[in-house]
Amino acid sequence: MGSSKQDRKRDAMFAGSNDHDSKVGDSHATEGPSEVALADPPPTRRRTLELLVAVGTVAYAGALLVPAARFLGTSDGDHEKARWLRVAKLDALKENTPTRVPVRGAQRDAFTVTADVTLGSVWLARAGSEVRALSSECPHLGCAVDVVAGGASFGCPCHTSRFALDGKPESGPSPRGMDPLATRVVDGWVEVEFHKPGKAFVGLVHRLDRPARGLVAIARTSKGASRLSEQFRSRTVSKHYQAVVQGVPEQEQGELCDWLLSDERGSRVCKPGQGAQAVLRYRVASVQNGKALLDI
Repeated sequence: MGSSKQDRKRDAMFAGSNDHDSKVGDSHATEGPSEVALADPPPTRRRTLELLVAVGTVAYAGALLVPAARFLGTSDGDHEKARWLRVAKLDALKENTPTRVPVRGAQRDAFTVTADVTLGSVWLARAGSEVRALSSECPHLGCAVDVVAGGASFGCPCHTSRFALDGKPESGPSPRGMDPLATRVVDGWVEVEFHKPGKAFVGLVHRLDRPARGLVAIARTSKGASRLSEQFRSRTVSKHYQAVVQGVPEQEQGELCDWLLSDERGSRVCKPGQGAQAVLRYRVASVQNGKALLDI
């Protein structure tokens, strides 16, 4: 049977396709993987692109590494650069009378800077136009040093260290005297060269009595220890205990007041007004078998 005109046209199309494939195959074998190759950019343009990529990479790495290096290389307890800060008016200080004043200024914490915050406190003593400044932090564990013995000396309320009014050590575990700070008077204002000596450490700011169990606050830096000690000294810290006592108190709730005196011989109960007042408030939580559970 003779082929139709349509069949002959189809055969011609297949034949043309085979010839094209053969030519392409020959071209692949002789000219490489592709007949159409992407042209390389001009050398000048390629060099410019490489430089832009390199600069962008360095800038991005620097943006990450510089803050990280600052964060890892500094801490709250490392040596700070000393700076002059105003603390009090000269006329407001009494002659030869220790006066504690707060030190306020900008505080840097990692990547942020906070203005006008309390950095610590110092003890000032005026003698005419001269002013002596002592750090209020105990050199032992960074507790807040206070005036004791009716203003005759300084003392640490936590660990019984005692210092003379000029800062020299008298007794207790402190390894040295109170740290002096340089002062100057500018336009009637007393300025101190304030810095935070010492590196980060771990310090106990309070204690638990031997029969007691509970949580103890630990300071990681001398600055933290000073602030925590100040909170305990000013009685802004609230401590809660539970105690089982023999017998039942007559009142369901009440208050017990004693006076404690701390010196080189240790701590002991004394007459009212001779030491620090200790106040204990209690409430009877439950009673069983002649014993009482108290919330203190």
